[in-house]
Amino acid sequence: MPYFIALFTYIAFFYFAQLVPSARIFFKPEQIIADFTVRDWFINVFILPFNGTLWFIRDLFVIYLLSPILLYISQNKILNIASHILLGLCWLFVVNCHIEALLFVFLGLDIVKLSPKIKNVTIDVNTKKYIAVSFFLLVITKLIYMSFFKNEKYDIINIFLLKCTILTGLPFLFLIIRTMVETDRQKFLKNILVDYNKYSFFTYLFHMLILTVIRNVLELIPGINSFCIYLGTVVGTILISIVLYKILKYLSPGLLSLTVGGRLKG
Repeated sequence: MPYFIALFTYIAFFYFAQLVPSARIFFKPEQIIADFTVRDWFINVFILPFNGTLWFIRDLFVIYLLSPILLYISQNKILNIASHILLGLCWLFVVNCHIEALLFVFLGLDIVKLSPKIKNVTIDVNTKKYIAVSFFLLVITKLIYMSFFKNEKYDIINIFLLKCTILTGLPFLFLIIRTMVETDRQKFLKNILVDYNKYSFFTYLFHMLILTVIRNVLELIPGINSFCIYLGTVVGTILISIVLYKILKYLSPGLLSLTVGGRLKG
């Protein structure tokens, strides 16, 4: 239900926005909802969600159906290693090979198996520096590359750099949060993270819609720079998500619970 509620909320919003003649120039012909055929509806609902960020939930449906097979593979050492290598290489080097869900499910299963050991792992300073330096070098390299090839957004080198940045960015982000929590003696940061957790799934479902509106509004401000637009969009999306969550919870707790798949907390 969260998938369909978020998807059709997004479609409804853009449908009414497209009724304004001057707004249609911001959409590609294939994005005009009033012109959708049966095939377009099927693709935009079940194959390539109209709200692209919902690919994660779409893939969860597939993973759920394949879970007995995936569990068997993960329990076989040879098959598990082979699947990691094959999926990893395809994800890194094959353009438009959307197998992120399978790859990260296998990695997630590994983390679950090793979780008792991971909790007690200490990461030395040199390893932390290596991860941080690798992440920033990749980000800088990607930015430089994009500055020279502005019209080549989806070329193989740009996508490869993006995926390498993701692979180094995840452990880098983990180290930052872990360090901040460990040095937070008053548990202030931990309390914030725990408290915001109840809003996180709602934010995920509707962040694309909210940030699109905020970004377009901010871009209307004369003289505003890109950094302020980026920062304002991120902070604004989080704050508005929290406010909308609280309003919906007050007006209709049942609808909110249905929207977030029973994840209603606090």
